[in-house]
Order: sequence, then structure tokens, then C-alpha cells
Amino acid sequence: MNYLLLISLLLSSCFDSCQKTKIDPHSELFTVKYTYDKSSQLLLVNVELRKDMHAYAAGEKIGKPVDLHIEEKNGWRILSEPQIPLGKEKIIAGISSVLLDKNFTIKQYLQAGDDETTASLFIQVCSEDFCSKPQVYVFNIKN
Repeated sequence: MNYLLLISLLLSSCFDSCQKTKIDPHSELFTVKYTYDKSSQLLLVNVELRKDMHAYAAGEKIGKPVDLHIEEKNGWRILSEPQIPLGKEKIIAGISSVLLDKNFTIKQYLQAGDDETTASLFIQVCSEDFCSKPQVYVFNIKN
């Protein structure tokens, strides 16, 4: 009985200290910077991937490909589909994937409205060791 108590105390103390020192591998996997130029009506969304990461491009069958959605509200209008770079086909663990393995820029033409609108960047990033869950990065575009 005393051994069970001792083992449970050791495990619980290790669990607490291990949780405090554990580094989250999903933190800072990518950053997003964006600009909207009203005169050219061009939105540029720059995605910077952490050095060991990749995202998925159109044609990917397993991972979630990058996508950009703009809300047409407050007079904002979509003038073109988002121009997302083509990925490179690579074989990872015997499976064919279509990857964006460097920093990339998405372009989309928008007619500015009053005030602001909302954009949503859909992205899933992976390394050779793990994949994040698909994420949605939401930001506001002002004219």
C-alpha cells in the first residue's frame, strides 16, 4: 500500500513539473502580415513559416490546403479569387503531398468599402515530426 502511495506521489509531482516546463510545439509555427492598397485594390497576405514547417497547397489530398475568405460587408466587394501560390509535389513517408515549404504571399483584389471587413486565412502547418490542427487566422482589413 505504501508503494502505491509513493508511486502516485512521484507521478503527480513529475506531472506537475513536466507540464510547467513543456514547450508547446505548435507555438509560433507561422506569422501573417497583410497590407491593402486602396489605389490598386490589392490585398497582400504574407505568410512566414517557421524554418522547419510547411503548409499545404491546392491539390493536397490529406492535409488542409491554404485558403483565404473575405467577407463582403460594409460595401467591400471581392473582385477576384485569391491567388495562392502553386505548391511543390513531394513524397513524405511514402505519401504524395502538395506543399508550400517556404514563405508565400496570397494576392486578392478587393473593392474597398466603408470602414472595414473581415478576412479568414485557413491554414494547416506541419513538420516532419507533427502536424497542427487546421487553423483559422482572422484579421480585419481597413481601407
